[in-house]
Amino acid sequence: MEEIDIRGKLPKPKLTTKDVKSLVVLFDRKVLKVAELAIPAPVGVGIDKTTGGLDHPVRLELVDDVVLKPTVLKGLLINHGSVKVRLTIENHDPDPCPTKKEIVKHLLLPVQSILKIKGIRPGDHVQEFPKVESLLVFGFPDHTGPGVGMKIKLVVKVILRVRLIVAREEILTIPVVEKPCPKKKGSKIELFY
Repeated sequence: MEEIDIRGKLPKPKLTTKDVKSLVVLFDRKVLKVAELAIPAPVGVGIDKTTGGLDHPVRLELVDDVVLKPTVLKGLLINHGSVKVRLTIENHDPDPCPTKKEIVKHLLLPVQSILKIKGIRPGDHVQEFPKVESLLVFGFPDHTGPGVGMKIKLVVKVILRVRLIVAREEILTIPVVEKPCPKKKGSKIELFY
């Protein structure tokens, strides 16, 4: 055991290396993902012929957190998930539903995307941080055939901006300086990284 004089003479720091297991980032970008569902419009909801918009006021609200489930293949990130929303349509037409002031539908919108990312492979770690960019509802005519009146379909859409991070676990060799830091004569050497 080496003796250290604490009055000023310290052994020189020793430079060594250590292996550390860490996640190394391969991909870090913001991407757009879309959740979308087309549903039949409730009876009485139509399209305004002058504006092209719906003739009833609608509200679309997020109900729960966005769920995204990634699958990594060689060079591909396949993503699926869902977004829960509440669609509220104000009822201005008393004929079909005289007692209801609004129609509320709870919907689960599917999210699907495929991204080509060079170099990724199964076993890589994926983190996604979604933020809602926009909630949209619009209608379009759904012609079902001759002799049948025009029906309306509603498209409910949520646009997400997702920060996507793909990382791989690797062993890195880092330099380490062993610095002596005695507390008193005969004390142990402490390591600083």
